[in-house]
Amino acid sequence: MIGRNAAISAWLREGHAADVAFNVRMGLPGGQHETSLFHYAINGFIFDQITVAVDPSADRNQVIDDFVERLIPRTN
Repeated sequence: MIGRNAAISAWLREGHAADVAFNVRMGLPGGQHETSLFHYAINGFIFDQITVAVDPSADRNQVIDDFVERLIPRTN
């Protein structure tokens, strides 16, 4: 039987590798480092939501909108 830590680590790493591959395949901006930053931000946001919020007055939808706005550069 595989340990919980090993199972979660494998799941996170496989998801990260799949996201990097998807970005490359689709020609999206950013590489492995930027995808890692995205994962850190999303994982931190999820942790914040399921534990004690850093800023309980923050609007979750606005936080996500702001995050996306800053993460993905606009192209014209």
